[in-house]
Amino acid sequence: MCAANCRYHERCRPTERHVEQGYEKAPQSVGGSAGLRIILDHPRSDVRALDVPTPNWGLSYTVLRWVFRNILRLGFGLTVTGQQHVPASGPVILAPNHRSDIDPVVMAAAMPRRCRFLAAAELLTRPVLGAVIRHFRAVPITRGRFDRAAIEGCLRCLERGEALVVFPEGHIGADGRPQPAHDGLAFLAMRARVPIIPVGISGTHEVWPSGTRVPRRGKITVHIGQAIVPSTAKTRRDQSALTACVIEAITRLSGKGAANER
Repeated sequence: MCAANCRYHERCRPTERHVEQGYEKAPQSVGGSAGLRIILDHPRSDVRALDVPTPNWGLSYTVLRWVFRNILRLGFGLTVTGQQHVPASGPVILAPNHRSDIDPVVMAAAMPRRCRFLAAAELLTRPVLGAVIRHFRAVPITRGRFDRAAIEGCLRCLERGEALVVFPEGHIGADGRPQPAHDGLAFLAMRARVPIIPVGISGTHEVWPSGTRVPRRGKITVHIGQAIVPSTAKTRRDQSALTACVIEAITRLSGKGAANER
């Protein structure tokens, strides 16, 4: 689960539902029910228009993932560890750090299963990156305000048993340094009662700094950690504690990758 000195550690206890699914004995084997119901606190008629359609994956995602995976392996030495921590099916949130515009592409290439992405709406308007993100069936979110439609869209994805990629930092710093994390990730995990898998990405800022058009030479590594199971509590304090636990795990994983590159 989380590190022993994590502030969230004492709260990181599996519920009876999690024990039944095997989280307590093997948190890396976190397959959940694809029929998970999300309980909304307002009439269903109010959110019917916010439903995110079930993705028609076709071959586009598979082909793009194969292309990007080979480009990243041959051109930038992409290495991935910890894929066994990602369940083959069932709802789960993948939480990576964010250092470059190509992080979504790296995540798609590194994950052993298809993923949906929570992405800033403005990214979808970019000529190349926007087209790629749309093929990855992203859920767009408008930054700078509470986007209820995006939140409900994410919950619908998890309800259907999908894997959802959420970047806790939300945006990329110009210098590639870590940015303050938001509690939206913890809110989604607690609301949907799904585990979070921390992911540490290293090398993407050096290879492709935000705002540049031409990549540089370098090595990209992805380390996938064990699942963190949220508690049943839903207070702001618990959300912040869970966010801190996830960020601690991401920092440890991304630091591991940076150390291997030296």
